[in-house]
Amino acid sequence: MIVQYMVIRMNFLSLNGGTLTSWLSYYENAKLRSKVRCVVEKEVANVDTMLLGRGYEVVSLFTDNDLSIIQEMIANSVSKSLIDGLTFDRVLKLSKSELAPILRNKELRMLSAEQIGQLKNTASFKKLCSSHYGCSLAKATHPLFGQIDSPEIYFRIVPPGEGGAKELGHIDWWYDDLYDIKLDQRPKFKVWIAIHTEPGLNGLLLKKVNPNEFQFQTIRTDFGPRPLLVDPPNQDFYEFPEITPGQAIIFESNNVLHLGAPNKGCFNRISLEISIT
Repeated sequence: MIVQYMVIRMNFLSLNGGTLTSWLSYYENAKLRSKVRCVVEKEVANVDTMLLGRGYEVVSLFTDNDLSIIQEMIANSVSKSLIDGLTFDRVLKLSKSELAPILRNKELRMLSAEQIGQLKNTASFKKLCSSHYGCSLAKATHPLFGQIDSPEIYFRIVPPGEGGAKELGHIDWWYDDLYDIKLDQRPKFKVWIAIHTEPGLNGLLLKKVNPNEFQFQTIRTDFGPRPLLVDPPNQDFYEFPEITPGQAIIFESNNVLHLGAPNKGCFNRISLEISIT
């Protein structure tokens, strides 16, 4: 059955131009603006709104030290599920077949309560908390039990040659529809953090859209229902911001269509994803 996705357009953001000094000077030069290809990077603590109605932006988020902490967390989680004693460098080189158990099962990629505590203690997470977005963590959804009392923070690994299946493009709220999550409990933003990327070779494809112009069908998997795009757009429909490890893409959860870009790099692409209400 094809489900027409309906959305209540909510204005989560307000513009306060007085705090965006660097952007005001940026916009004064129309010729320069027309030549800029990528999203301009800035510190997340200074962000008051998403700009240009783009629905997303790239920000500096994790320091090198905090990035190392997250990389160690992920290596420990992968070790627990697969092979004892893995380093993060070794995780980057694991094959698709070696990673298969955790690629299929999101539960194995969820941060534990202890790891979430470590994350919250980092200076980088505190910087996110002090920004416009805040850090009120959305609850996770379980394939059998629906919404559960645990934050939605998990990592994702995309091996070389994988990613980019256009029918997997989605809007995060589509999953909330499938699990009947109430509007006031749905996330406003997704924080997609690059833990290991090769800029221009892998990352995230995304585009702000009118959700009413897209349809999805629901498919059932061993790990719960998921939306599958009907008549999905090609990859050139999306924007593809270059992003380096430690940077994050923050985007609206209710109207940004997105999917992982094909991994054309030499190593596994790894991201950490946080949903914020």
